[in-house]
Amino acid sequence: MSDLPLLKRKHKVIIAVLLMALFFLLLIIKAPAKLVFSAAKLAGVPLYAVGVGGTLWRGHADQLALPIEGGEYWQLGEVDWQLEALPLLLGRIDIAAQSHYKAQKLNVVAQLSSASLVLKRADIQLPAPLLGRLFPMLPLLGGALEAKVDHAEVDLSTNNLLSLEAQLWWRGLSVDQGSYVLLGDYHADVHNLNEGIKADIKDLQANLAVSGTVSLAQSGSYQVNLNLRPTNRLDPSAIEVLSLLAPQQRDGSYLIKQGGRL
Repeated sequence: MSDLPLLKRKHKVIIAVLLMALFFLLLIIKAPAKLVFSAAKLAGVPLYAVGVGGTLWRGHADQLALPIEGGEYWQLGEVDWQLEALPLLLGRIDIAAQSHYKAQKLNVVAQLSSASLVLKRADIQLPAPLLGRLFPMLPLLGGALEAKVDHAEVDLSTNNLLSLEAQLWWRGLSVDQGSYVLLGDYHADVHNLNEGIKADIKDLQANLAVSGTVSLAQSGSYQVNLNLRPTNRLDPSAIEVLSLLAPQQRDGSYLIKQGGRL
């Protein structure tokens, strides 16, 4: 009988914790979506948002842009998002988001914790010029990139890409050499392999036929093994560039073998 008051106190504590958790979830459900952008501004993140509505739980923006390097913004256009409430109690954000801006479309389901970012699913369509803005080291490219990601994970403490399972298509790839030179359509099957990531690359219909692999280890080392074969449709200026990248083989192809660390 002496344990009965102790059990009652434990039950009261459990009930109090559950009520606090329920109250927290109700706050999330009712909190206006504008709070997210107000908090971002207070944190010094210059988000650009117009027409924000809904709640933190289920939100919408008519226009949303994210800051990137050089003082520029990445236009996401119209954005909708949905948060899962229970994972927040575990210190994790589970979010589904969709955006549409001109030829650009994003549909992402992700988990974010203090340790990692996990993409559970992502369907992405990006115009090639946008990649040049996100990755300034790339040459000026034309065409459109489509990606279907089944799973991806990034270690936030090291920014290492731990895993990636995806299918990539680059349609109408072209490179600026004073004027854009059309190379063709390409596909990459990206998968995990021996504590690293490997991409099997091939052309679908191209002026420059490509086959081979690119691999990236978690340590940051990479290997490139690509066989490039010009067709008679390829612009001669592109062949001149190929001769600078790799020696021509007897069969007329160009073999690129390179390794290093990122």
